Amino acid sequence: MATTSIPVLVRRLRSSAGVRAVEAAKELAGRSYTSAADSSAIIDAGGLPVLLQHLTSSHSSAYLREMAVIILSGLASPDSNAAIAAAGTIPVLVQYLRSTRRRIGQAAAFAVLCSVAKGSPERKAAIAAAGAVPVLIQLLDSDNSKDMQAAAAELLRTLTDSSPASSAAITAAGAIPMIVQHLSSSALPAKSPA
Repeated sequence: MATTSIPVLVRRLRSSAGVRAVEAAKELAGRSYTSAADSSAIIDAGGLPVLLQHLTSSHSSAYLREMAVIILSGLASPDSNAAIAAAGTIPVLVQYLRSTRRRIGQAAAFAVLCSVAKGSPERKAAIAAAGAVPVLIQLLDSDNSKDMQAAAAELLRTLTDSSPASSAAITAAGAIPMIVQHLSSSALPAKSPA
């Protein structure tokens, strides 16, 4: 399919929550990772509000919400992070992390939030203000997989970098010892059998 079909896919995603929307979401997910031009075309076609619509709609299936986060993950880049944040994505993704147990969706949400946070103390503060710190601490301190715990620790670490507001929120929540413990335990070499 040519890039010109992206507006059609975005319209399909906007107008439905059924099979056609799922098919459009799958195609857009693939395209979001293909090239910067495709990612820009998705954003230019109004894709961000449509993705947020599915993430917040009770009419969208869990699978379609997960696909929306995956598409956002493909769109996240230094060139598009400001637009992603300006669209209101941060609180929606924090709520998604709070409410889902779908690991692929969680990983994609972590990727988007890490990308959006990098290089912007304001966006880091917005992530903390959206309530991400308690959610990340809960994910770090739970029986989630090591990968999910590592992603939560990485996002917490990213939030502390050059962002006094985020650092203060993380410190106030008592997360520093947990982050240090996680980073220390994940940095230890595996024991060899005796």
